[in-house]
This record gives sequence, C-alpha cells and structure tokens, in this order.
Amino acid sequence: MAETLNRVIYGKSADDPPDSAVRLLALTGEISEEEAQQWREAAALVPQSGTTAEESLALGLFAMPGRSFLLARAQAQEGNPALPLYEYIPLPRRLLQQADGNLQPFLTLLTTPLPTFNGADPAVAALELPPLHPWPLGERQACFEVLLKDMGGSFNRVLSLLAAALEERGLLVLGHPGDAQARVRWVQGLLALLPGAARPDLTFATHVIPPVPISARVIFADSPENSPRWMIGNDTDESLPVPDQWSPYVTLLAELWQGESGSLMRALVGLEPLAAALLPAKEWKTGLSQLVEQVRLDRRVVAGDEVPAEALKEALNSETSLPEDVRARYTARLLRLALGSRDTEAALLVAMQMDADPALDAELYQILLEELETQPDAVYVFVRTRLNDAMEADPRWIERLQLAALLSLQVAITAADPVTIMNWLRLISREPASYGLSDILRGGILAACERAHEDGEMARQLLVLTVKRDPQIIDTLLGDSQLINAVPDNLGLVLREYGGDVLVTLQNRGPEMFLVATARAARAQAPQLFNLEVVDHIWRLYTTGQTFNLPTHYQPESIVEAWADSGAIWLSPELAGHILTLMLADNRDALFQRFAAHLAQYAMLLPLLVSVLQNSQRAISDLLSVMGHLISGGSLNQQQAVETYIELLNLREWRQNALPVVEQLARMMQQSPALDVPLQVVWRLLETATAARSDLIARVAARQLFNYIEARVKEGASGEVDVSIVEILIRLFEQLQWSSTARQYALNWWRDFVRNQPLARLVKLEKALEGKRALEECRMILLSTLAFRRMLGKRSIEEFARDINTAFSVLEDLADSFDPSSRRPVSFDEDTIRAELNARTTNLSDQEKRILATNFRQLAQLIGEMGDHRSKGNLMRQNIDRQLMAGEQQPDSAVDVMKWIAGYLDGAQGRDEGTGI
Repeated sequence: MAETLNRVIYGKSADDPPDSAVRLLALTGEISEEEAQQWREAAALVPQSGTTAEESLALGLFAMPGRSFLLARAQAQEGNPALPLYEYIPLPRRLLQQADGNLQPFLTLLTTPLPTFNGADPAVAALELPPLHPWPLGERQACFEVLLKDMGGSFNRVLSLLAAALEERGLLVLGHPGDAQARVRWVQGLLALLPGAARPDLTFATHVIPPVPISARVIFADSPENSPRWMIGNDTDESLPVPDQWSPYVTLLAELWQGESGSLMRALVGLEPLAAALLPAKEWKTGLSQLVEQVRLDRRVVAGDEVPAEALKEALNSETSLPEDVRARYTARLLRLALGSRDTEAALLVAMQMDADPALDAELYQILLEELETQPDAVYVFVRTRLNDAMEADPRWIERLQLAALLSLQVAITAADPVTIMNWLRLISREPASYGLSDILRGGILAACERAHEDGEMARQLLVLTVKRDPQIIDTLLGDSQLINAVPDNLGLVLREYGGDVLVTLQNRGPEMFLVATARAARAQAPQLFNLEVVDHIWRLYTTGQTFNLPTHYQPESIVEAWADSGAIWLSPELAGHILTLMLADNRDALFQRFAAHLAQYAMLLPLLVSVLQNSQRAISDLLSVMGHLISGGSLNQQQAVETYIELLNLREWRQNALPVVEQLARMMQQSPALDVPLQVVWRLLETATAARSDLIARVAARQLFNYIEARVKEGASGEVDVSIVEILIRLFEQLQWSSTARQYALNWWRDFVRNQPLARLVKLEKALEGKRALEECRMILLSTLAFRRMLGKRSIEEFARDINTAFSVLEDLADSFDPSSRRPVSFDEDTIRAELNARTTNLSDQEKRILATNFRQLAQLIGEMGDHRSKGNLMRQNIDRQLMAGEQQPDSAVDVMKWIAGYLDGAQGRDEGTGI
C-alpha cells in the first residue's frame, strides 16, 4: 500500500505585486496554516542561482520536534526566477528508517514539477510516496567512493567531514559546484559511513544563506558569513576536526579502514545488528558512542582478552536487545567469570539469559558440564543462586543442582578435610525440600561415616546433622559402634553409657538429639539419664504438640509410652510419682490410668497416689472421676480407695471445698458397710455432715457408729460397754440436732438395738441413761421396751396371745353374767352362787381356794384401778377410744395401751410408721 504524504506550498504567483512577501499558496486539508508557518520557519532553504526550476532547485531534510522530519525544496518557477516556490513535506522517522539512507524515492517527490499558481489558490493533492527499499550496498559504496574521490582519496578528510557533521556545530560546505542532486549524493557519501539506524539524523540543506540558524547538520552555502560551523571548500583554509577531536565512532571507522571501500562497507554491514539494537530511541551521538563501546567489548570477548564482569553485566542488562551471537558470547564469558568469582549478580544474569533462550541454555550447559569435572562446587553455587532467586523451582535447574551436589560431595569426601566435608553436608541439608537433595545428602552422610571413625568431632557433627536433617538414618549411625565410640565428651557418654548430662545435650545439640538420647535410654530402661528436670523437658515437648522430624520411636510420645508401659519396673518412686502428677495435671487421664495400672501391679501406686492427686491441682470432680476409673480398672480396691480419700481429706483439713470427697467416701461406706474406717474419721464425717447439713453423710456416719457400738457390745465387758455407748450416743445426738431425719434414723436404730438386747443389759442401760437429758428419747424407747418385756414376761407372743384370750374370756363371762344390761336386770342370789362354788371346789385344797380367792380379789381391784387410770373423753378430746386405736392419742394407762395395741394389730395404724432402718 502506497504511503500518502501531506504537503505545504509557499511562494508568489504572477498576480502578486513585485515587492510582496512570500505567501501560503496551497496545502493539503489535514495541515493547519499555523503548522505550515512553523515548518517554513524551521526549514531555512533558499533556491540556488539559476533561471530554470531545475537549476534553482535546493533540497533539504530537517529534524523536527517529536523525532519527526521535514522534507523541503526551494526553486524558482519555470521561466520566472523572480517567483520562488517552497514545498514542505512532513516525514515520520519510520519512512526514513525504511529507506535506510536511500534518498532517491524522496528526491523523486522533490523533483516533480510544482503547479503554476495564478490568482486563486488551486487545490493541491497529497503526494504518493514510491515503495521504499533498503539502500543497496553497491549504491552505498558508490556514494562513498564519490565523496572519497572528491576528498582527493583521503579517507581521513572524509572522516573529518563526518566528525564535523556529527558534532553539534555541524558542517558547512562552501561553493560546492554541483547542483542539488550532486550535493545530496555528496551527503549520501557521509550517510554510507553511518549505520542504517543513524542515517535519518544526518540532516542536510543543499543551499542556504548563513548566518540564518539552520537545524540541518550538513549545509551548503556560497559564503561563510561568520558561520560557527566546521567548514570546507572554496579553496579557503579548511576548518575541520583533527583526529584528536573525532568522536569514538569516527575513530572506530578509522580503525576499520584498510584502504579499500568494499571491505569497509562489509565491516559496516557487520555493525548493523548491534546498531539496530542500540541506536533506536537514543540520541544519536550517545547511541553511536555506545555502539563503539559495544564493538570494542565484543572484539575483546571474541579475542579472549580479559574483560571486566561489570562491562558484560552492563551490556546484558541494557534495555537494548543485543544480536543473538553477541549476547551468546557475552553470556558465555560472564558465566565463566561468575563460576570463578562466585559473583551472585553475574550468575543471576547468566541464568536469566539461559532461561530466555533455549539454544543459549543448551550451549552454556555444555560449559557447566565441563566445569563440573574441575570445579563442581562453583557450578553448585551458580545453579543454587539461580534456584534461590526463582519464585518456583524449575525441574531443569533442580536436576543440574542435584548433579553438582553429588559430584561436589564425592570430591569433598574423597579428598577434602573434615571441616569441608561437614560444610558441604550442612549446605546441602539446608536446601529446600523441593530441590530433591535428600537422597544425595543421605548418601553423603553414610559415605562420610568412615572418615568420622577417626575424627571424634566429625562424628559428633555428623550425628547432630543427621538427627536434624535426615533422621530416618539415625539408627544406622547409632548402630555404627566405631562411630559412636569416636564421639567425644558428654554426648559420647549420653549415647554410649546413658550417662553424662542429657540436659547439656539439649542445650548444646538441640531438642532432636535430646529426644534421641532419652528415647534410647527409655527403651533400654536406663534410669540414670532421667531426673525431674529431664522428665519435665520431655513432658513439655510432649504436651506442647511440637512436631519433630524424627522417626516415631524418637518422638516425645514414644518416651511417654515407654514410661506408661514399663515405668514401674525401672523408674524411681519419686520420678514415677512426678510423671503421674504431670499426666494428671495436664488432663492426660487415659495415660494416667495406664501408668497407674502398671504401678499398681508392683504395689507402687498407693504410696504415691495421695500426693499425686493433691499436687495435680485438678478439680475435686476430676479427682473423683479419676479415682472411679482406678477402682473400676482394678488399680485400687474399695478399702484402698477409702484410705486414699481419707488421706486426701486430711491433707485438705476436711475443708468445705472437699465436701464432694466426703460425700463419695460416705457413698462408698454406705455401699460397703464392711469397709474399715477409723472412729476418728467417722466423727469427722459427722462434723462435716453437720456443717454441710448433709443427711446422707450423717446417716452413713451414724450407721458406722452403730456398727462400732454393736461390735463393742459383742466383744466387751458390759459395764465398760454401757459407759461407751452412752458417751457415743450423747455425742451423736448432739451432732444430729440439726436434722430430724438423721435423728429419726438414729432413734430407729436404737429401737432395733434395744429390742435385741437382753433384759439385764436393758436394765443397766436404763440406769446409765437416767438423768441424761440429751438422751431422753433413747431412755423412753428403753423404758417402753422394758414395759413391753414385763407385759410379756417369759411368754412368747403366741403364749401371750392365748393368755389374753383366756383373760378376755373370763372377763367376758363375768361381764355377761353380772354386769347390768338393758336386755336383762342384774340377778345375783348369794346362796345360789355359794352353792355353785361349793359344788365346783370340792376338788380344790384349802390352799388352792385361798389362792383363787386372792386372785379374784386382786383382779377385781386391778380392774378397778385400770378403769380409773384410763383416758377419758372431754370437751377437747371426744371419742378418745377411736383416737387411741388410730394411734392419734398417746396411751396414758394400761387400758389405753391395750386399745393402742389393738388398733395397731387391727391395721388401724401404719404398721411401718416410725420403725425400721
């Protein structure tokens, strides 16, 4: 697709007055008049002398702001030199860059005839630029040779021209005889000496009138008129830069010149890739200087000369993209420098280049492989630098690191001193797991063991390193007797003899070695390595949940398990109790139960248990639960548990906050009355019950006292027993004043106790209770029992029942016979009664008759007295008989008692009320 260019035309038309100024004649629609005026001011180009358009033609290329350019021409109108025309065409840099210094397409535009302007401004069309092609090498060489010939074959004069053109002052060519085309070709001779990327910046004007400021670097004029530029021509004294004033680029061209233009052009072609990378987007003088530096650096690299690493780094870090071959040379040289100096920055830069270019990576990897044979450690450092800097581990680099690590270790273990070997092992051990060096480390450790047999310090360091970095093979090292025998000082004692101070091992070698040492001692059941502080450290590691990269049998859990499973055999009672306390204090109840079970097998638990419970500082409820599990698990029997509770209560001084323990003790005594509980403990129970108002504890304590009384009665002399019974009863009932339920419980027992005592003891007890106001109820029970016993006499209840029946029958017969009745009057004939008595007493002796007479008389008297003592109804108590029968009225006499007993036996009262225990 053809490129379209805007244009502006200034000048005079034939209709303009002779003395009028040049005016805007035409422009394309996309350009404003303000822009057009700015262009005219920037391009101070004037026509050459001549009568035709071709003769007067002047051409120019001017730099504009924004790295754009302005193509300009000035000429007289054909056949009318007094009417000048000026054309300005804006060019983007890219078009000049495409032309690569080939100005012919642009000259075609500028030599096309301009339209004639008469009166009104005609429309002017935009220009179509012919296709652009890079400047052929042959044409470049031809232009250069024209210039060289013009300079009399002096290449140095040509270089001085170029040096002047490159300077800020610029170059003024005076009186050049050629026309505009020849002058442009002269400029192209200079362009041929520049890289393509720099050619657009060599601006020019083929005819100007100094000293008007002109931005072009090369200008042509007929006279200098005090121009500040470097000058040449018109047979004047030449004013050109001498070699000492040449820029670095011009000096480089001098070095490239071999007296023949073809070789020079080919050399310049060789510079093109570097120039294309360095010059764009830079001020051209700076870019050319950098190009020279790069060329010189490249020459040194190619020649194998010594090159500073900083220069290589600067070149590779540059924003410009170096040609691939140059970049490869620089990177290879920097790689070797990085390997030799361990330069981290250089290593990262080389690795970055390798990552960005697979071909370069393959080339440089061959260098790494070569270096592995002589300095694998340097290769390791290089690769490790690359991996440590990367966000993600690259499998390609990891494989290289593994190879470097393997070879480095092999070299070290074979030939290096122990310090170097350990340094390498430590270095590899600290690498991230993602690098996959664990197998290499393991092989290195195992290979180094033989060297450590003769070096105790190396043996120690090897063990410590293994424990921390590759603990899976620690058992292999510990099984190497030569290695273990070589370990010096305290660690040697700890590992060989389970002696020494394992806390020093903890402090100096870390928790891993501490755990290995104590776990081995626990498995060997070696108590000498353990004390309270060691146990505390192990327990702290166990309970904090800290994880250690160790085999299972060296974890804190394994040591604690060893204690729990076998501690009763080999640990001292002090340590066993301390471990129990730790387990309980940290709520490890299941573990506690296991350990306690083993201690119980060896009768070690009970002596320790109370202090363990007390020192654990667990809540009372927790302790009761623990005790319950010990009992249910068979570690304690009921009697041992009771003794433990009692000791625990004594330690806590039976304080109120220990009430749950008292209650549990009471429950156990209630469930198992045969438990042996000292009398003083029973009284403490009773005191606690009073303070806590606990009926349960009170009943259990009372029951225990009752058992004590009953036991004393069975074994002791009656007098002593009676006294102790009274003392116990007095104290008991004084303690039970707060609880009617407990008092009733005690009275029920007393009734049962009294009922089972012989009459003789009851009589003695009655005397002992006399005057004891606190035991008035007990005495009442005792008197009631004695009264009942007197009522029965020696009869059984069955015999008593028959006698009652007989007495009732006799009294009923008397009442039916002689008591008055509404149905019949009283009939009593004395003679008849006597006759009846005489007839029936013939078989009685006189003595028997007198006894019968006495019984009748006393019976009649007793009946009368009993009748007199019976309870009688009144206004407040009517129907007294029903109340006695129902148990609602307390009997006041024998007759009342008979009614009360009758009601009870007849079911009118609750039979169990107030009875039983």
